[in-house]
Amino acid sequence: MADILNEAFGEDNFDPIAWINNACNHNKPADEPLEKYLAELEMRLQLNAEDIEATLSDNSSQAMRRIPFAIQEIYRLQGDIQGMQDQVQVLAGSVQRDATDARVSVEHIAQLHLVKANMESACNSLKEATELSGLFVKVEEVFAAGDLPKVAEILASMRRSLSLVGDVPEFRAGRQKLRALEDRLQTQVEGSLGEALARGADDEAMRKLCGLLLAVDRYGTIESLYVSTKLAKVHALWEEVAAAGAAAPDGAASWLATFMSRLLALLEAEACWAAAVLPGQAAALLGALCLAVFTKISKAARDRLAPVRHIGPLAGFAREVGGFGRALNELLRDVDAGRRREIIALVYAPLEDKVAAYGELEAAQLAADLRAALPPVTAAAAAAAAGGEEAEGAVSRLAASIRPAFAALHAAVERCNALTGGSEVRALLKAVDGELSGYLGALQSAVSGLGAKHKARAAAGAAGGASAAEDGEDIANVLQLIKVGRELSAAVGRLEAALRTAVGAAVSRLQALVSGAAPAAAAAAAAAASGTPFASSSAPAGGAAGLSGAAEADPVALRLVAGKGERLTKLVKLGASLSDPRFMVLPSSVGSLDGFSATVQSTVFDVLLARVASLLAPLPGLPEWRKGAEGSAHPAAPLPSFNTYPLPYVTAIGDHLMAMPQQLEVLMGDNGDDASAAAAPGGAEAGGAAEWEELAAEWLDKAVSGAAGMYADAIFKIGELGQQGGCQLATDVEYFVNVMGALHVAPPPSLLTVQLLAGAAPEEFAELGRGALAEGAADGPALRALAGMRRIALEPAAGAAAPPAQA
Repeated sequence: MADILNEAFGEDNFDPIAWINNACNHNKPADEPLEKYLAELEMRLQLNAEDIEATLSDNSSQAMRRIPFAIQEIYRLQGDIQGMQDQVQVLAGSVQRDATDARVSVEHIAQLHLVKANMESACNSLKEATELSGLFVKVEEVFAAGDLPKVAEILASMRRSLSLVGDVPEFRAGRQKLRALEDRLQTQVEGSLGEALARGADDEAMRKLCGLLLAVDRYGTIESLYVSTKLAKVHALWEEVAAAGAAAPDGAASWLATFMSRLLALLEAEACWAAAVLPGQAAALLGALCLAVFTKISKAARDRLAPVRHIGPLAGFAREVGGFGRALNELLRDVDAGRRREIIALVYAPLEDKVAAYGELEAAQLAADLRAALPPVTAAAAAAAAGGEEAEGAVSRLAASIRPAFAALHAAVERCNALTGGSEVRALLKAVDGELSGYLGALQSAVSGLGAKHKARAAAGAAGGASAAEDGEDIANVLQLIKVGRELSAAVGRLEAALRTAVGAAVSRLQALVSGAAPAAAAAAAAAASGTPFASSSAPAGGAAGLSGAAEADPVALRLVAGKGERLTKLVKLGASLSDPRFMVLPSSVGSLDGFSATVQSTVFDVLLARVASLLAPLPGLPEWRKGAEGSAHPAAPLPSFNTYPLPYVTAIGDHLMAMPQQLEVLMGDNGDDASAAAAPGGAEAGGAAEWEELAAEWLDKAVSGAAGMYADAIFKIGELGQQGGCQLATDVEYFVNVMGALHVAPPPSLLTVQLLAGAAPEEFAELGRGALAEGAADGPALRALAGMRRIALEPAAGAAAPPAQA
């Protein structure tokens, strides 16, 4: 009980009900009555509250007694603070006076120091002037003696002296004289240095000649001579490799890769030479040489690559130039970063034109590959005109074109990675979508041509009494199109899944490639003022800002961070879109596939029922329907139904439909590979066989139902129907309904209505119709149409007679 009185009643979330329940559940002894426990708890709480109230009262009284003493203490502290402030003000005034006195003293000392410095400078100037006068005389003697190293030493000393006494009136013309002497020395050394560079003199001689020019501050001459001499070697190498590779099967892409390999060896040798001869200027010399070399060959390489339109050779060149660029970047590690990026951009410039045109190149490649698969397909319609055997071959060739076509489409992913490193996957999707859509359109045209030929043959066969075998051949051929459609749909699905996987992998890989630069892509691109570093032969300084390590010389990484990182941003958006189920990788192709599927469905349906349509065409005008009609010239007595036989048109239709299940077996048979696969251990294809059986059953139901609809439409086009004609029609319909039952297809209500009421006596028609409607055994529109054909007025309860309606 004592523990629960220590609860924190003052907390904001204190709940008295929960507290009481908790006390009763956990603190009440098991054998103590609840009322007693609560009464004791209440008493303890009340006593505790009284103790708290008494404690608060005592504390309050003590606090009130201490307030006057606290006020007196505050007044005392305020007085002390005021006194301290007065003392600080006095000290501050004293410090200010001392600082003013000190400033005056320092100014005097500074003036004395300046006078001393001026006197020392004047002394040095007089000394240098004395020496300089002697040097101007001495240098001519040394020139005459031919001691060029001594001349260089004297000229260097004269330059230092002129920097001190150049403002002395007697030496104002000294700088011009010194420049003339330096030019004179340069002229004598330049020829020797040029010859030494050309013939490859020993390092010590080269070092001495370069030292002479450096002594007179003529590094530019060394760089100019060095670059011009080595450019001649590079040009000779270019001509040699170009001549040897003129007949290369891959053209310029092949020999350019060879040239870069040999050029890298040449530059490595030059780097070693510069480090040995001029270690202090080695990086600058190598940078100047590389910049001159790639500025000169970049445009030439781009012109040589311009005619290359095949991605294969370009992909190989991209691999080679990427390796060359990384090796060169490592070779130039001591060169100024801005110049190094400029050189690397020039290296990649020839390839970037092809990368930018990748979409067009890929579309052209795919168009050529798909055309190689399409010619037999586009000729299918012409082949079908020659006969069933040729038509069967046309459909087979149609199916055979799918595998090579989609193999080419899948290969586009590897070509994109090889040439662009995956940075152009957006262009890849566009090219694949466009060319696949065109391929599907060509297939759709071929199917339309096949369907038209088959339909015309079926119609002609119905009119001329073609054999059932010929009809079966036509239907078997056209039913193969269903398998083609299914295979094509599956191929498109696999291609779309492969593209989704490839795009997702490419986006992840590219983001990881520039992971260090991606967060600062905008800053990196802002430094690249000229946009993409490959767009011109002059690369912007800082074009690869934000990249480090191997990515600094990676063409794909450079491409991603160029142009304010727009390409990377678009790729990231594309990668994010993949998770959206509404996003379509191949939107145009999906639409074309739907059109192809619809064409196949329509073609198969039309060919399956072409004979039915031909047989039903004369039905509305048959004279049998007017027998027994009022006003007929030869009214006939009603015949018993068992003496009425179905007319030939409906028996022919029944034979056609009864033969259809065997014809539909083409959907699940005639494929030895499937059968053997289904029999394999594990039954991997068992599900596929069941799927084909289900598809055949679906098409049988669709075809028989379609024939029933066509039959009903033809019946309700009959202008006048007599009683005996109605009996004949009922017999025909009954035969047709029996055929549907044998095929396990439910007949439509319109045909059941005709079967039930077409032959009914006039006096019984209305009553039978009302009863059938009440029981749900008759179709209202069909009943009204039938009443109009029989010229029987229905009672208002059943509705007035209406013109023939479509079933």
